[in-house]
Amino acid sequence: MRISVITAPKLETLGSLDCTSTFEIGTTVFQELHFDSLTTVVRTVKVFAIDDGDLSLDMIINFMRCFPCLEKLYIKSFGPSFGAGSKNLWCHKLLDPVECLDLHLKKVVLSGYDGYESHIDFITFFVLNGRVLELMMLEFLLEPNRNEKWIKRQKTCLKLENKVSRDAQFNFTCAPYRKYFGSTSRAHEMLKADPFCT
Repeated sequence: MRISVITAPKLETLGSLDCTSTFEIGTTVFQELHFDSLTTVVRTVKVFAIDDGDLSLDMIINFMRCFPCLEKLYIKSFGPSFGAGSKNLWCHKLLDPVECLDLHLKKVVLSGYDGYESHIDFITFFVLNGRVLELMMLEFLLEPNRNEKWIKRQKTCLKLENKVSRDAQFNFTCAPYRKYFGSTSRAHEMLKADPFCT
């Protein structure tokens, strides 16, 4: 799918983009959700949704720089077999401030949380850098070992006691199978202020 935004001065909601999309906004081109250089900044976008099978922190940071006033971020990871071996190390990624992390980003939803090291690193980035974060929802598929004990262990791994936003809530929820592998088309909901909120 190819999406081109030439001018959209009131664009507030964008998504859901996936790894097969080519997305052009101004003079910045995202090819399979990656780009070479950021030349366009869109301050009107408040809600953004993306289907990211690899759960790439680098890519999400790039989108946050493109949309510096982002308030709500929805990310879908493509199920338990993806991203298990990848890393999301970020200790040197914030040499330059990310405005939306410091001032705007209040809600992050990750569908497809599996507790892999890469997922833990990804979420810990927001735990330790999301200064105004109010809610992070981690949605997982129900499996036999995913019980209260598993959730408690995940909370320990995520270092929630060190969260930079004191009011931030971190909720673990079991999401239905169809949410991961069903259609992502929500055209009938796009008139809502936040069409990705379930």
